[in-house]
Amino acid sequence: MEQTIVSLQLPVQEALEIRKNRIAPPAGQDRGKRICIVTGVHGDELEGQYVIWELTRRLNAHPECLHGTVDLYPAVNPLGINSITRGVPLFDLDMNRIFPGTDQGHMAEYAAMKVMEDIQGADAALDIHASNIFLRELPQVRVNEASAGELVPLAKEHDVPVFQTDVVTTRFFMNAIIYMRQCLAPRETLHGVLLEVYGVGVLITGRSGVGKSEAALELVKRGHQLVADDVVDVCKVSDDRLTGESPEMVRHLMEIRGIGIIDIKAMYGIGSVLMRKSIDLVVHLEKWDETKEYDRYGLTDEYTSIMDVKVPRIVLPVRPGRNLAIIIEVAARNFSLKKLGYSAAQELDRRTNEMMQQRMQDMKL
Repeated sequence: MEQTIVSLQLPVQEALEIRKNRIAPPAGQDRGKRICIVTGVHGDELEGQYVIWELTRRLNAHPECLHGTVDLYPAVNPLGINSITRGVPLFDLDMNRIFPGTDQGHMAEYAAMKVMEDIQGADAALDIHASNIFLRELPQVRVNEASAGELVPLAKEHDVPVFQTDVVTTRFFMNAIIYMRQCLAPRETLHGVLLEVYGVGVLITGRSGVGKSEAALELVKRGHQLVADDVVDVCKVSDDRLTGESPEMVRHLMEIRGIGIIDIKAMYGIGSVLMRKSIDLVVHLEKWDETKEYDRYGLTDEYTSIMDVKVPRIVLPVRPGRNLAIIIEVAARNFSLKKLGYSAAQELDRRTNEMMQQRMQDMKL
């Protein structure tokens, strides 16, 4: 039996209607307990409509199996389903966030309130969600503390894993999203040394034997922190952010030619190492080439692409007598100043232009 739960007038002589289909034993028989099955809260999750259709087909085909009342709500967000959008199109709202609704709010809140009023009194309510073309979810059932006493034993009976937390829901969701993003993010292994220098994640790259580890050791001695030496596991945690860490096997270890393997944590203390750091700047070391012209002003920024993420890059020529550790420190500080909007090269360019304009004006006079 089909019933209209909500009917609201829309523009152009249309109406927003939310309906339910009640399947119950014939009149005169015990109606038993009542269960409500809700789908279509998100308009881009269409599998719920198929579940409702299949359930209706089976119950109608085998009425002898029905020992209670089943209320089916196939489209709680009909406007979203019609337009295949997640929220309520007129209000750009996630309907799942406005329950239980109110009669003092807008149309979507009023509709949510009427649905809750109709569900009220049921022995159980099941809200079905699903994946969509942009989101793939694992099959799962979410229960709250009020229903855990009845549903958790069922999970144990059917050998279904149960995850429980005492953390507030919003905080748990944020922590879970961050953790899953870290676990499922694309990864790549690079050859180099990763350190934190004045709060900047510096990835030192270059050919083997150019002096990466020696420069990193001097930086650690000067109070900076080592993340990974020789092998850096890079993780793309977002479209514009990379983090790096060391493989467990070689964590906190460093190879110095002529000495061998040293343990940075044991030698310099816990404050000399980090587990993970963002990759903010790439410093590429190469042997000094007399025929090559190196940047002497820094007016143009150079970038390198790591896992399709643009990272600022500078090239440092290496030759005897150059203190690479101090130069890398300066590069990290200069990077931080540029992030704040100040560039010494641009300041010099500005002063030069002002001086030239002043001289031209003096010559005209």
